[in-house]
Amino acid sequence: MDKSKKTIIIMVIILFISSIIVAIIIYDINKAKTEETEGINEYTQVEEIEVDTSIKEEVSPTKYYAIKHVIDQYYENMSKFNSNYNVIISGVVVEEETELEREDAMRALKEMMSNYINDINIKDDQLRQFFKRQSNETFDIEKLYYKNENEKIEVYYAKGKLIKSNEEGYIIIIIDKETNGYTILPLEYVKEKFGKDIDVSKIKLSEEMLTISTKSYNKVSYNNVSDQDICMYYFGDYMNNLKADIKTVYDSLNEEYKNKKFENYDNFKTYIENNYKTLTNMTMTEYQIYKNTTDGTTMYLCKDGEGHCYIFNASAVMNYTLMLDSYTVDLPEFIEKYDKSSNEQKVALNVQKIIDATNDGDYNYVFNKLDQTFKTNEFQSELSFRNYMQETFANKDIEYDNCKNEGELYFLNVKIVDKNTNKANNKTFVMKLLDGTDFVMSFNVN
Repeated sequence: MDKSKKTIIIMVIILFISSIIVAIIIYDINKAKTEETEGINEYTQVEEIEVDTSIKEEVSPTKYYAIKHVIDQYYENMSKFNSNYNVIISGVVVEEETELEREDAMRALKEMMSNYINDINIKDDQLRQFFKRQSNETFDIEKLYYKNENEKIEVYYAKGKLIKSNEEGYIIIIIDKETNGYTILPLEYVKEKFGKDIDVSKIKLSEEMLTISTKSYNKVSYNNVSDQDICMYYFGDYMNNLKADIKTVYDSLNEEYKNKKFENYDNFKTYIENNYKTLTNMTMTEYQIYKNTTDGTTMYLCKDGEGHCYIFNASAVMNYTLMLDSYTVDLPEFIEKYDKSSNEQKVALNVQKIIDATNDGDYNYVFNKLDQTFKTNEFQSELSFRNYMQETFANKDIEYDNCKNEGELYFLNVKIVDKNTNKANNKTFVMKLLDGTDFVMSFNVN
């Protein structure tokens, strides 16, 4: 084969190999581009979020008190709009309206109630008359329910009553969760629109009503609420009801406690009336929290400066039963502690109950714990016993000494010190422990 033919063959081979190499490179480039664009060209289906639209009772303290603050601000602005201030001019009292504050209150209320105002097309004069009717009112929330209308809108239904007029019903607060803007539907409007005895689960709000225009005065604020804050709210609620509506306090009492302590409403009312000045001037000074993991309730045990107990057992925010002492009905925490104690320690725990009851003025409880023979021999009547206990034990400092037993009887020595004179007096409690946490006792009278 001559040289020229060899050269041609070699060139053909080189060209063939080059073509294969180029084809491979092009294939790899195209494959890489395809892999790069696969993620762009393929779309992931967005799963539809299912919103729970059922009615629930609010259990979050933060949200509960945020709604409470909204309602409180609403009524405060109405009172501010109607307020007059006395100014003395040349010795004469003249009523002077603070126009700037009134205008500010009007502007705030218009923003808070914008959807209500637009729905019934209420005029300013009619609005002023509405504010006058609601002046100096406060709304006491009995239950707070909420419902998610959709992903964006949340509706609160506050069931309760106006304190001054005693009118009951619902206030509705609609909240835009994206902006925290809200609008209020007043109690009167809710009654007229949906009826007096409404089922909130069946209320249907229009799209217009669910559209919130968020401005300066109608934004809800969510602040963290501490255990101390909750205790203060509960204690304050009790105090307010004690001054405004004794029956409300009676109805909130734990059922077992109510029956054991007072038996009926008349006895409770008499107890409050006889101790009203003292009871309504107490201030909370300390508290303890117990959470029940079994039933989900929380117990808030508050004490005032005199050592009196106020026990709020809450199943939801501001939904509680109340006990006004820790000895009439044994708390689970006390029973657990009692069961783990020695008999000598049980005697001391029981004597402390006697001291607490005496300081509460609950002489009937103490009288019923006395041994029958001792009671008959030493006290001719419950009145003579009451007088003795007031003089000997009430509001005294108690120091526990040694405890010994003889058979079924336990003897606990205590020193009783007068807080004012520091005069000391020694007493010996004689106690027989019965089933459970029950007991009978006596003590040296002289």
